[in-house]
Amino acid sequence: MHADAKSGIENVTLSYITDNGTSWINIPMNYNATTGYYEAVIPEQPIGTLVKYEITAFDHANNKSVENNSG
Repeated sequence: MHADAKSGIENVTLSYITDNGTSWINIPMNYNATTGYYEAVIPEQPIGTLVKYEITAFDHANNKSVENNSG
């Protein structure tokens, strides 16, 4: 996720669905000062479960950035 130096990151959320479901589950991501990355864990799923995810970040100026595992 990218943010400009003045705005800074406001929050980062990991959203995921399983088995092409329609209800996204949101998990707030926490900043790890040691690694410099935001982190969250998708709970363990049964073998063969298709998990789609999206990471959304907002900076203090309300700019939005989205990354996902499409494709």
